[in-house]
This record gives sequence, structure tokens and C-alpha cells, in this order.
Amino acid sequence: MKKSILISIVFVLLLSLCNYANAYSTSQYSIDIPSTWTTTVENVFSKSNGDSVNVQITSFTGNANNPYTEEMLDQLVNEIYNNVDNYKDEMKEQLKQTYGSYMTDSEIDKYVDSFKCNSVDLKEITTCTKNNYKCFHIISNYTMSDYSYYSEQYSITSGNNVYTLTLSSSDKSGLETSEMRDIVNSFTINNYKEPTGSTLSPTMIGIICGACVGAVVGVVIRKKNKKQE
Repeated sequence: MKKSILISIVFVLLLSLCNYANAYSTSQYSIDIPSTWTTTVENVFSKSNGDSVNVQITSFTGNANNPYTEEMLDQLVNEIYNNVDNYKDEMKEQLKQTYGSYMTDSEIDKYVDSFKCNSVDLKEITTCTKNNYKCFHIISNYTMSDYSYYSEQYSITSGNNVYTLTLSSSDKSGLETSEMRDIVNSFTINNYKEPTGSTLSPTMIGIICGACVGAVVGVVIRKKNKKQE
């Protein structure tokens, strides 16, 4: 009986190991992505049901200081919810740099122009991943063209880079699965540098908006590719 239980435990452990590929890594970060997921384009991963994970990295010049203030968080949410049109040119440029080989400029313009934030369900300054990075944590509902989806974002400043880890799902419960939690927990920034000071960083607004759109555009590209196969 004990031998049977032991074999069962070993079998479950082996299955859990098989479910994950080796950590996806670049010179800037690493993350564990399930082997059943697909790499749509660089830094964008999705599964067959449309759930996706997107890592957006944007550099800036100067001193980031400390962006993690309630004032900055409120400003971010207000701009995303009420004034996203002000950042659409910047969002289009980000997407064209990332997806220009997969979509035409007019297709990208169409998706960005239709992008709308319907609600912000959670906003907080917290820590994330096994590394306890300080971050902005935002959960929102968006529509874009014919797509409606929920987005969960962790925006982390390190040195002169903003790393925005975005999870997206057509259903809010899709963000809460153990699979998604494990992915978030595994995210690691190489040579992480914690910001200091107290200056606001408005650059982050356009970055976060661009990551929102990028998360679902990756899924759109995957669907287009599947139709062509």
C-alpha cells in the first residue's frame, strides 16, 4: 500500500514537471511558461483558450526616483480610464515596433483606436513574484474591436526600465488560476535595481496602456496564424 502511494506521488510530481518548459529567459528577465502555451511573438505567450501573458519592457532616461505613490497610482488609473485617447499615438508606436512583422499599420491603428477601459476593478501598491518586487497592481476590464477581456498588470520599475507583466483573459476567473499564479511568481528581473526618491513618472501611463493592448494583440496574431495553417 505504501509503495502504491509512493508511486502515485512520484507520478503526480513528474506530471507537474512535464507541464512546465524550462524557464523562458532573455538578457533582461526570466519566466516559467507552461509547455502547452505558445510563444506568439517575443515576450508574448498564449494558450489555446485565448489567455495570454505579455512582458512589456520600456526604457527611459533620467532618474526614475520612486514612482510608487498613491498620487501616481490614482493618476495612472484616471488616465487609463478617462484619458486613454491621449496616449494612443504612443501605444501605436509601441505596437508597431513589436508586431510590425505580423500586422499592418492600419490593423494596429484599428485595434488601438477601438481600445477602451470599461472599469478598474483593483488598484494597489503592493509586492509581487517570489522576489517581492514593489509594483503597481491593476486589474481592469477592456474592450478592443470585437474582443472583451480582463487584464491584470504588475508594473515594476528597475533602473531605467519599466517591466509590465500583463495577464489577460476573457473571464476574470481566468486570471486567478494556479497556472497564472505560478507564472507570475516565477517572473524574475535580472540585476534588479529598486528605485528611490519621490518624483512622479508619467511615462509609465503610456507604457501600461500599451501593454494592455499588446496583451490581446498577441492573441489576435495567434488566431490569424492558426487560420493560415
